[in-house]
Amino acid sequence: MLDKYRTEIIEFVDKRVKDMSSQIKKQRDKGIALLKRQQSQSQTIESSLSAAKTKLKACEQRPSDLFTESKQTLTTVAKLKTELADIADKSVYQQYRIRKDAEMEAVLNNKDGVATIELVAGWWCTFKLSYLYFS
Repeated sequence: MLDKYRTEIIEFVDKRVKDMSSQIKKQRDKGIALLKRQQSQSQTIESSLSAAKTKLKACEQRPSDLFTESKQTLTTVAKLKTELADIADKSVYQQYRIRKDAEMEAVLNNKDGVATIELVAGWWCTFKLSYLYFS
């Protein structure tokens, strides 16, 4: 009976650990997906800025083209600032820790362990009753 009870406890703890590991993996995967999206967005913004810089550099010798390109670049930069602000808003550092369950802690701190031995009947009781009955 004690071995069966031990097995039930181990199975219970193993299931809870498996469930928690699954939750941890889901949170980690969500964080990784967010980082990948932000990395992709950052690369797109970097490419846009690089392209704008190249266009402005090409127009240095042509003042009329430089003015037009500068106006377009200002519009692009404003849009990119909005995208960067969006990335920053979603960039929340999340930190987790495992909090011990109070009930489980009480069980672990219990001096009697997970069970106690209780005398229900003994051979001497049976023997004494039989002796009295047959005497």
